[in-house]
Amino acid sequence: MKKLLLITLLALFVRPCAGSEFVLVRDGKPVAVINPMDNDSVRKTAILFNKYIREITGTELQMKHLKGGYQIRFQLVSPETFSSYTHPDNLKNKEVLNDAFSIKVKRGFMFISATTIRGLENAVYSFLEKYAGVRHYAHDAIVIPTRSTFIVPEMDWLDAPAFAFRVPYYYEATFQNYIDFHKLSASPKDTDKPSWPVSNEWGLWVHTLHTLLPPDKWFNAKPEYYALRNGIRTPDQVCLSNPEVLEIVYQNLKEQIEANPSAKYWSVSQMDNFNYCQCDQCRATDSVEGSPSGTMLRFVNQLAARFPDKVISTLAYQYTRKAPAVTKPLPNVNIMLCTIECNRNVPIEADTSIGSFYHDLKSWSALTNNILIWDYVINFSHLLAPFPNFKVLGPNLRLFDHYGAAMMFEQGLRGTRGGEFSELRCYVLSKLLWNPYLDADSLVNDFVNGYYGKQAAPYIMEYITRMEDELDKSGKALTLYEPPFTHSTGYLSPGNLKEYFRIFNNALAACKEDSVASHRVLMAIQSVKYAWLEVSKSLPFTDDWIFKNRGDHQLKPGMVEMLNELVDTAIKYGPEIFHETSIPPEEYRMTMMNYFKEGIAMHKGVGKKTDYITKAHELYKANGDQSLVDGVRGTQACQMLWQGWWGDDLEVTIDLDSSQKVNRVKVGYLDDNQSWIMAPGAVEVWISDDGNTFRSAGTVLNKQAGEKLKKHHSSLTVEFEGALSARFVKVKVANIGKLPAWRGVDGDAWLFVDEMEIY
Repeated sequence: MKKLLLITLLALFVRPCAGSEFVLVRDGKPVAVINPMDNDSVRKTAILFNKYIREITGTELQMKHLKGGYQIRFQLVSPETFSSYTHPDNLKNKEVLNDAFSIKVKRGFMFISATTIRGLENAVYSFLEKYAGVRHYAHDAIVIPTRSTFIVPEMDWLDAPAFAFRVPYYYEATFQNYIDFHKLSASPKDTDKPSWPVSNEWGLWVHTLHTLLPPDKWFNAKPEYYALRNGIRTPDQVCLSNPEVLEIVYQNLKEQIEANPSAKYWSVSQMDNFNYCQCDQCRATDSVEGSPSGTMLRFVNQLAARFPDKVISTLAYQYTRKAPAVTKPLPNVNIMLCTIECNRNVPIEADTSIGSFYHDLKSWSALTNNILIWDYVINFSHLLAPFPNFKVLGPNLRLFDHYGAAMMFEQGLRGTRGGEFSELRCYVLSKLLWNPYLDADSLVNDFVNGYYGKQAAPYIMEYITRMEDELDKSGKALTLYEPPFTHSTGYLSPGNLKEYFRIFNNALAACKEDSVASHRVLMAIQSVKYAWLEVSKSLPFTDDWIFKNRGDHQLKPGMVEMLNELVDTAIKYGPEIFHETSIPPEEYRMTMMNYFKEGIAMHKGVGKKTDYITKAHELYKANGDQSLVDGVRGTQACQMLWQGWWGDDLEVTIDLDSSQKVNRVKVGYLDDNQSWIMAPGAVEVWISDDGNTFRSAGTVLNKQAGEKLKKHHSSLTVEFEGALSARFVKVKVANIGKLPAWRGVDGDAWLFVDEMEIY
């Protein structure tokens, strides 16, 4: 009997008998120990773990050997050993082994295992998040709950990411602590340079053919190296069927690789325009392949064959998005498949028709599983505009996982602070990139409660929910470059914007005692202020217009104050730009102040009857037949206030009601060649007293018509020879007709006009 009792006591000493629980700390005293290890890197991971234990419990675990009690062991294992821990389907993509981890807790032991140090660190962060409630909502918004007792249940937890490469392209994901905690593949900003690699694994990153075949070096001497469009060579893209091009690109790529041998991925990809080569050879290949992607892929495959130890990446983007019918990518060719055209109001799988992104994804996945999805998650023309796309993030990522995409790049804008819900969207994406089957609503809720505080959180959730519901009601698409007024009858209607202001005012009142939460709420309100300024410009002669709808249309009170609040906050806290490549806050202020001052044009033609000889295109009628003489000048946004003519001249007669002295006519126009909108070639004016017999009053030519200019809006003025008496003024604005050859498109030009001012 005594012998049996002794054996029982020894067993109790050697192994705890707390059932399935594992005790790390009890009542502020350390219980578990961390087994010492020889590997310095593994030891650093254990120290990282212990650092958090100390912050959570106020004490740290000892590192020592122990025969009994609760023991934690960190260990690196071979890929073969790790794969034996679970069914192989959990690790369908062997690339994820580098990030995967296993945590087993049983009979007083906690084994934390991985094949790499990165995997062990991932285990630490995942354990702390799941069992201690640690959160990194932003690089400067870290929550570490405290407790005096830390006990976890028995577990057999193996976790691996859905995607081997995970980058949310956001400001938050440029900080090392955020990258590490969320287990991302991004590279931190550790340089003073304005740009740095998306990931250190990449030597060249997209739109690289001008780097590998610089037009400033080759185009003048060898124009045949570049795209043939409309019978002329243009440097916009490269001729991929020219064998000399292949050799030069190969040599330049070889030099790049030799200068950065540790990089695994090298992009050989088209430039960001549609002017692909249409020479006989390229056209023939495209015809056989059913897509220009065939010519591109044949070129890239030849390079990949010469660099078997590297991965050559290329874009399936815009004109190359459709998969080729014949050629397959080599195993070391990566396809960057881009979602730029997709509607963000519904999941991608809502449209499975031929030509849809879903169809192209399915086609590419039948050819290769070496696919990186380049997804887009913000409004790039209006970084501050409300953009309720949270509901599609999860379904889209699950679709990408279903079709075997190995890598994910979610493009926000990393180079600037602030922006519309940038911290929230980055957080949700970071979680879904690891596991797209998490519930996105729960992630949003978790973030909103933790980041904005429990007092303000219900109102932030009310705002998000209302936006999503109102977008659904409208049935409109949500796209990446649209101006806010596109939704001025939907989720960004004046009525909804006023309701959003009310919700945010309630949020501010609820968290007024919390300065940090108040600041974060104020930053979120920026989006509604921006939307109000943009939308209200587009509603002339309504109660919600920025100008008073009486007299000389004076600016409404409060507009300047709202603009200054918006800009001053952006200058201090971001975003540093309001468009993906331009418009710093001060420039936006100047542009808006100028519009406040110059947006109204009071002239003799305002409100007068118009007789269109050539009607505006059905898609661009602006506010109807009075748009050209409503006294409201257009801005740089072609969708608002402008009337458009496709391939046709504009010809209109304006009836001034009575004979008046007239000495000039000023015609505003838009020039945006990327949208096929070209400046007019000329403006001609005739005048008449009876509306039947007209005499010429003057002509002005536009010497820059058809030239390659940056997007702008300007005007042409016909000055009369002295003041002339006229009741009827007929104006013809000449469309240049066909797009210029340098535009690379065999099509008709658009002519956009507003306002037609008579003085």
